[in-house]
Amino acid sequence: MVQTWAMENRIKYCPVCREEMEINRALRHGCCPACGFELFLNVAAAVAAIIESDGKVLVTRRGQDPGKGLLDLTGGFIDQGEKAEDGLRREIREELALEIQEIRYLTSFPNTYPYGGIIYHTLDLFFVGRVLDIGAGRINDEELAGFDLRVPDEVNLDEFAFDSIRNGFAYYLENRTGR
Repeated sequence: MVQTWAMENRIKYCPVCREEMEINRALRHGCCPACGFELFLNVAAAVAAIIESDGKVLVTRRGQDPGKGLLDLTGGFIDQGEKAEDGLRREIREELALEIQEIRYLTSFPNTYPYGGIIYHTLDLFFVGRVLDIGAGRINDEELAGFDLRVPDEVNLDEFAFDSIRNGFAYYLENRTGR
């Protein structure tokens, strides 16, 4: 079994002067008593798309860990200097070679993302949108094992890889219009 650590448990030494840091795990903050460097362990921003098409939604199957083989929504981490909507467009292009239209913000949920032995805290922003030609999509097989269209009410929430995706999709089901 691979042991996973919260980020604040992995930080020990100052990246500036290499002295031992004082970490306040409750506040997710570190300070170097030698040089005064401060480190804030903030959450990372991520996006996820609920893509609608002819009364169905597009779900993906993860091609890598964490959650390899489980369901997901198209999305990913936001790059520095990038708006959430632009990051969502980029992720959809990278993962499915599609262009999203009519993006609207839905909700957000906190998440934890274990990767490389570290647990990253994220805030996942959910959007709903459409694509012009879903049939033109193709998967990036470095990230995805596949995708398909499903009737929203028939998606099994327990098949999603992450709690936040499960929560975001459940929120979508409860709050969608045109039911």
